[in-house]
Amino acid sequence: SGYEGEGGANRDDALAGTTPNAHIRIQAFPNPFEQATTLQLDLPRSGTYDVALFDVLGRQVRAWTLDEPAGTTATLALTLAGTAAGTYMVRVRHRESGAMATRRVLQVR
Repeated sequence: SGYEGEGGANRDDALAGTTPNAHIRIQAFPNPFEQATTLQLDLPRSGTYDVALFDVLGRQVRAWTLDEPAGTTATLALTLAGTAAGTYMVRVRHRESGAMATRRVLQVR
């Protein structure tokens, strides 16, 4: 499906290039949400991270690029006012290593 992480079958692929206990972690609160949620990203390595939000059809809805030092916790405000209610996937990928994590978020009305 292309959405690894969050305990999925491709967990080893999602953690490729990371060291033990040094993986990307995504939290969303509140989740489910009505119009806005806060994404908290634990980023273990220094470098560039691509953050993307996809709808259930795999279309990219939002995108961010973060340049962060090792051990950073980044916070992003995600507002989906004017979009369809439903399931979305947040994917965070470390450009240099390819390490990746994904979290499902649910927008309700």
